[in-house]
Formats: sequence, C-alpha cells, structure tokens
Amino acid sequence: MSDAVSHPTPQELADFGLGKLPQHAAAAIAAHLQSCPKCLKAVADVTPDSFLDKVRAAGPAGSSFPPSLAQPGHAPKSGERPAIPVVTCPDVPPELARHPKYLILRELNRGGMGVVYQARHKEMGRQIVIKVINRALLDRPDSLDRFRREIQAAAQLSHPNIVTAHDAEQVGDTHILVMEFVPGQSLAEVLEKKGPLPVTHACHYMSQVALGLRHAHERGMVHRDIKPSNVILMPGSRGQVKILDFGLAKIISEHGATTGLTESGAYMGTPDYCAPEQAEDASKADIRADLYSLGCTLYCLLAGHPPFQEDTAMKTALAHMQKEPQPLPELRKDVPASLWQVVKRLLAKDPAQRYQTPNEVFQALSVFVKAGARPNAKTGVAPAPSVGLPTKGTKIIADKKQVKKILREVPGKTPPKKAPVQDGASPFENLVATPALPRKAKGTRESRKRVPALWSRLWPMLAAAGILLIVFLGVWLSSRFKEETPKTITNSIGMKFVFVGRGTFLMGSPENEHLRYPDEFQHEVEITRPFYMGAYEVTQEQYERVMGQNPSWFASSGEGKDKVQGIDTSQFPVETVSWKDTVEFCRRLSKLPEEKSIGRAYRLPTEAEWEYSCRGGRLFKNPSPPFHFGNSLSSTQANFNNSPLGDASKEPDLHRTTKVGSYSPNSLGLYDLHGNVSEWCADWFDAKYYERSPRQNPQGPENGELRVLRGGSWDYGGGYCRAAIRLVLPPSVRHNDNGFRVVLVIDVRKKD
Repeated sequence: MSDAVSHPTPQELADFGLGKLPQHAAAAIAAHLQSCPKCLKAVADVTPDSFLDKVRAAGPAGSSFPPSLAQPGHAPKSGERPAIPVVTCPDVPPELARHPKYLILRELNRGGMGVVYQARHKEMGRQIVIKVINRALLDRPDSLDRFRREIQAAAQLSHPNIVTAHDAEQVGDTHILVMEFVPGQSLAEVLEKKGPLPVTHACHYMSQVALGLRHAHERGMVHRDIKPSNVILMPGSRGQVKILDFGLAKIISEHGATTGLTESGAYMGTPDYCAPEQAEDASKADIRADLYSLGCTLYCLLAGHPPFQEDTAMKTALAHMQKEPQPLPELRKDVPASLWQVVKRLLAKDPAQRYQTPNEVFQALSVFVKAGARPNAKTGVAPAPSVGLPTKGTKIIADKKQVKKILREVPGKTPPKKAPVQDGASPFENLVATPALPRKAKGTRESRKRVPALWSRLWPMLAAAGILLIVFLGVWLSSRFKEETPKTITNSIGMKFVFVGRGTFLMGSPENEHLRYPDEFQHEVEITRPFYMGAYEVTQEQYERVMGQNPSWFASSGEGKDKVQGIDTSQFPVETVSWKDTVEFCRRLSKLPEEKSIGRAYRLPTEAEWEYSCRGGRLFKNPSPPFHFGNSLSSTQANFNNSPLGDASKEPDLHRTTKVGSYSPNSLGLYDLHGNVSEWCADWFDAKYYERSPRQNPQGPENGELRVLRGGSWDYGGGYCRAAIRLVLPPSVRHNDNGFRVVLVIDVRKKD
C-alpha cells in the first residue's frame, strides 16, 4: 500500500489537529497516530488559524507571545517564549497601503483565512488591528462567505466585555475588518504566571464573560471558542475582561437554523473547552455550548488545568462526552461546595440540564463575587469588583453623624447631662443629700401607725384613667387612619398603587428550597412604616410621559421591534433602563406639579419592601412558598422562559415582554412579581448582608458596586423568578429584561 494511502494527507492531519474532522474520520486518524510517530509530530506542529492569536499578539515590538492553554503543562516558560518580530510589510495590498484612513504599522501574522496587521487610524490616532482575507481565497465561496458573515457578526456587537469591531469594508478586491486594539494579557497568561486564581477573581471574570455572551446571544450569535486565551484582562481596569475572537461567531436565525457554514460536521472550538454536542456536530452548538465552555474555563481558572487532560484531541472530546471531572473542592479546599454545584451544572453533558441563558450564569456567579476585595499589588492580578463608594446622588442612607445629630434634636430625646467629675473627687460628691425623716418617739401608738400620702391613694385611679385614654386615642387614630388611607391610589399619570401595611415576615428562603443560593439567608424582618407599592411595573407610556423618551427594546422604535410587530406596546413594561434611570424617573415624577402640590414622593422599593409585598405583606404565612401562588411556576402563571420549576408542565413562552397585568395578581393585588422584567430595587448588593442586617426596615449596605433586582424576567428560568432570588447588576447597565416599579411614600403630615 502506498504512502498516499497508508498515511493521512497533510491537510487531513492539520484538520485533525484543529479538531475540524467529523467524529468517524477523527477516530480513524487517532488510531493511525498511535503507531505513526511521523504523523503524530505533524499534528503536534499544527498552528491554529485563530484570529485571537493575531489580535492578542498586537502588542509593542519585542513583547512576548502569549501561550496557549490547549495543552496545559506543555507551554514554554515565559522566559523561553520567542519575541514577536517586527515584520516589514512589502506584501500589503496596494489598496490597503494607500488607504486614506489607516496607516499600516506592521504585519502581525498570517494564516489560512488571511493576514492580520497592526495599524493606526490617521485621523483619530488610535491603535487598531486589521484583518484582511487572503486574496487567494476570493474564488472559494465558502471562505469568502465565512469572512463576510464574520464581519456582519462582529459589527452587531457593542459591549464593554467584547472586543469592538470599529469598521468593515471592501477596498478594491480586499475585504477588511477593523478591530479594537486590545492591550493587557489573556487569562491563559495570567494563569501560567500566577497559577490558579482566587475564587472571587475567577467568578468575577467569568460573570463578565457571561454578560458578553448575553449581549451576543441577544443578537443571534454564539462564540464557539470560549477559553482562557480568548479572554483578555485589561490593565488598570479593576478587573475588566473582554472576549476575543467573535470572528468565529455563528449566526443563528430567529428560528434557530444553522448558517450552513459547518454542514460537513466541521468541529469548531478547542477540544479542552468544547461541549459534547459541539464535538459531535458543530451545527448543534447553541448558546448552551458556550456556557459549557465557560464552565470549563472557570474550572481551569480554579484548578489550573481544564476539566479533562488527555493526550489527543479525540480522547479529550470523548472525555467530555463520557467522563466526569474531578470535583473542585477535592483540588482546592477554599472552593465552596455551592460554587462546585454551579460549575457542575455548567458542565452537564445534556444541554437541557445546564443553565439555559447567560443571564442565569451571571446571577449564579455574582453570589461568589466577594464585596470589598482590592487589587493585589504583589500579584498584579485585578480582583473581583470591590465595594466602592456610590456615585454622587445615589447614596440611600444618610451619613451616620447626620442621623445622630437629627436624633439629638428630636423633642423629648435630649439626653441627661452628666455632672463633671473632677480629678481626685469622690464619686459620691455629686449625690444630693436627702434629709432624714423625723423619728417618732418609741412607745407611742401614733409612731407605729403609717398614714399613706394622698398620691398613693390616687395613683391606681389615675393609671386606669390613663390606660383608658390611651386605648380611646388608639382606636380613634386607627379609625381615622383607615378612613384617610385608601387601599389604592391612582396618580396624575395613571399609575395605580396598593397600600401595604406594617407587618413581620421571613425574608430569604429556607435551606431546602429548590435552586436556593447562599445569599438568601432566611431571617425575620419587621416593616414598621406602611407604604404604597406600584400595582404594575412602570409602563412604556408612563415612562415616556415623565422622561420624554422610550428606551425599550421591545417597542415599535426599539431594536427588538420585529418581535412586537403590529402590537401596541404602550402598556408593556419599560425596559432597557439602568438603576440610575429609574432613580431619575422617581425624582421627575415627584416634581410633577400635580404630585408635588399634594406632597407625594416616589422612590424605588427596598429589597425588604419588595419581598414583603411579594409575599403578601401582613398576610404573610410561614412557611411561604417560592411564588405567591405556590411551589411551582409555569408559563400560564407568569412571563418567563420555558424552564418551569416544580411540578409545572412546560408551556410555550413569548421570548419577549408582554402587557403588564396579563397574569393573576397576588393577595395584595400586585401584578407581575414573577417574570416579565426584573425590577430594580434601591439596595446595594452584599452577599452576606442578610446575616447582619437590622431587623426593622433594612435599607441594604451603605455602598457597593452592584445593585439588586428582584422577580426574574421573560429571559430567566423558573428558579430565577422566585420571591427570594437576588439578581444583581452594575447601576449603569441597561438591558432588555430590566425594568422597575415604584413606591409612593406615605407622608403622615399630609392628607392624600
């Protein structure tokens, strides 16, 4: 048998090394490699054509080339890595060399898909990276189509956790993609230099990756190659990371059809981080495959190596399909068992058993992002987000000194003055001398007879009268308050509010509640101040009347207009609003002449007020179920994604928001407390706050970097719509499943 027959072709070996062969072909080559050192060496020498490698290398001349974690333990030491040479550019396409906007500085690298250059924008002066498709491939429709799709995909992404595509154009016969210049180091480099990362750092980085994936997923894309070397840690950014190489993103149509770019079953991704279904058939790789890769990456950041370490790509792929990874707590004692449960769920073999959306992953990891962490000057590794001071105008709790001053000025609360004690003085000197009582002579009958004072005879009658007066006043005030405090109020722009009285309830969730998180520590809370809670989430119409604009994604003028075509969305909840936007809405609403003239003031609810209202206020009963209507949740009860909780059956879901009040209210008459949009609350987030919060009217931590949202949304599974779930986001983030409802403050000095 000739060599051409007995040995795979160089192209087949290259495709095998990159994991691009169908499973049956890869298995045959894997068997051949076990007895052929020559072919095994050829596979080991294969260099992947990854856009990441070129972009990542776009550093100053002489910088070190970042290592790959594709084969952990075999990467050269940092001192052994070759410097990137500054390559002259004699082969720059003439059209690109004469480009009016870009000055080509140097060639970074080239591969099968094209050439990558470092360049400078002539007018703006910023460093950029330009990817050019190989001219020799222009006659190959599949490569050109793939490149065009890459441009279209990258152009749709604009997110702080994704490398930005600045421009895309065709210059003569040359197609170019202009990308953001990415400084910093990949997490692969960080891992190689520092070893496994602290738990809070790893969770912080991966929660940001989840946010980036969420942004891409909303635009119909998956990444297909999430791994440590595809995540860049930005210098001086307090831990900001960016996802690279979305150029390999797969466009997903509205109905989930594949693009056809991998019809042959081509394997796209890195074996160490690739989901089982993606290894079998890349056309099956939806967002859940990216979440699997995120889980592998998180495992690697915590363990120092991927979940499975095999000596061939084929064995690695089979391990992902058949084996279970070693539990992280066995490798590191500081990894909480609850975090391992999150990682295990990300690494589930069956996509249906994983988290279904990046949103869910972000929320699951946010619990482990420790508040108060600071950058480690010795390691240079950016930490999880620290709890910093809130921006001006966002502080919810007054300064402690001001509170004490106010308390001192309250009538009747003036503390008694202490008499000064001089040095050396007796501690008894300030006692007032009490005159001795006259003593009667012994032996007289009168001296032994004690005559009670007048007050001692009257005090029982006075006490009884006082009690009767207090009872009478209490009944009178109570009846007057009931008469003057209506159960519902509708304000000048049509917002309906429901009265929520004082009461006590258990905040958080019991330890046996399904999908419970550690930050839901159950504790008793007393609400001592009544308030009015918005019966509905703030609608698009109401928001526009107050703010003069409608930022909603699901609106006739929004980016998701195709989802609501022909539908009146004025009564849909407003969304794509930040926490800061909601605070400004409350401020402007309070200043409307009709509201201001009668003393009405509006604000966001606290976490405690929100959950108290959700659980029925003073009608709270212990034990309280996860939802106001019971222990299960289906799409007939609330607007959420098609991941039911409890015994509920799986029903079709809307994949968008819907009109407020479309589902049954709770016992107080409040609607959409589970699903539709996640609702901003006033509180900063701290995972340990519940363990130390005051019993009465808790306001949340005094500062932080993340704000709390409650109630889940149309994009969350049932577990994330529970009454106790605490969702978190930075206060400046806007997203199409974030909305709010407001509280009308009761002013006891004014009548409504």
